[in-house]
Amino acid sequence: MSRLNAHEPSKNMSRQFATSADFCELLMDESRGLYLLSILLTADHEKAERCFIVGPDECINRHSAFHEWAHSWARWMIVRNAVRMLTPNPGPCGTESTAAFAATSLQYPFLARVLALEDFERLVYVLSVLEEYPDQNCADLLGVSPQRIRETRICAKKHIGHFDS
Repeated sequence: MSRLNAHEPSKNMSRQFATSADFCELLMDESRGLYLLSILLTADHEKAERCFIVGPDECINRHSAFHEWAHSWARWMIVRNAVRMLTPNPGPCGTESTAAFAATSLQYPFLARVLALEDFERLVYVLSVLEEYPDQNCADLLGVSPQRIRETRICAKKHIGHFDS
């Protein structure tokens, strides 16, 4: 085997990882969806902007994701930063947040109901229902038991009018 061929696997490996350009392209193509995720998680425009800016910036600077996982990695960075910003404490089920956007309630009632949930309930709903994280992953991320995630998800679904299992 020639020396040139011996180095080809490492070249192929480096192409498997997302580059800064890959992340920039992803962010341009999916900025609306990623920002919406930030809003749903934080229910606050300023926090959502910080979360949206910091998350992708970390992706670009780290280069630690396979190309096929770049989309998931960008979403994960936003989720992780939102949880860090909010430091949600599980409170009693049914406490509404004061962060609901009044204008949203007229145009998008479902979105307004999600935003009206208190931080912990909203995070559980967005992560476990909308993002489809498994209960154990949500529990690990939020520092509670999987049982608490299930109970909170049921409560959140009731508050926003999402009645299927």
